[in-house]
Amino acid sequence: MTCADRNNLASATAPWERLAVDGELRALRAGRIEVRVAAGPLRLRRRNVWGEWDPLLRRVSVFGVERSDRELVHTLLHELVHVVSPDCLQEAVVERIAGDWLAMLDAGLIGRVADTLRRAATPDQPLWPDPPDDIVPISA
Repeated sequence: MTCADRNNLASATAPWERLAVDGELRALRAGRIEVRVAAGPLRLRRRNVWGEWDPLLRRVSVFGVERSDRELVHTLLHELVHVVSPDCLQEAVVERIAGDWLAMLDAGLIGRVADTLRRAATPDQPLWPDPPDDIVPISA
């Protein structure tokens, strides 16, 4: 799916049914995508990070399971848009597509996916240490 292609979003929701039913993240693992969930947010100096897609490791990370069901699932969907649209680097477009995808899901399914993510969460600890003080984020 490209940034501009939203016509396939309806068929893209099918894996969510499998994800919610089996209670684990098997639907994503079947695509050889690791999903890591951390209880707390990833805290950087100037902001919190709620999600991350690492294309080299083929890993989606979701942070901050204390957020609402919709916020938690929206974060996962946002990162999955990056997975299926690697050419899409415009965050505003990715955000809009993830929002459209979320709007297509019913509240019960959103709740089941959020519960699955919360059950998969690791204890509240950073996944990696804070960067040294001499490293300045690119966005700074």
